Amino acid sequence: MPMYKCEWPNGDVSFVLASDVEDAISQLDELGDADASMIKRVREFMIDLTPNRQILEANERARKEGRGDLDWPWELAGFGESMYDPDAEIFPSDKATLRRLRAFDEAGEEAPRKRGGREELPAAAESHPER
Repeated sequence: MPMYKCEWPNGDVSFVLASDVEDAISQLDELGDADASMIKRVREFMIDLTPNRQILEANERARKEGRGDLDWPWELAGFGESMYDPDAEIFPSDKATLRRLRAFDEAGEEAPRKRGGREELPAAAESHPER
């Protein structure tokens, strides 16, 4: 299944596996109001995640106590070589990102919005208590 990226007006970049652009937009609706102009196909992608043992053990204790306040246990360990290649166009350039950020700031409340963000990652772990 192809991977697509969404370059949000606020500078964030999201990645999703989807059958086509319309499917990507439908999935990205969980995060915000994406449109086709924000979506591009990604041909190469590789990230390396590592578990944080202390968080995993704290989550285990929380589950045993019947608490749902779980933390996200995965940390970014690195990227594959292709992720750094500007020709692969996996990430937008610094120049393009700054341009988007400035346009976003100028548009104010009229700019398309992305819901959520990094601070909401623990909520994702809570929705999967079996992990």
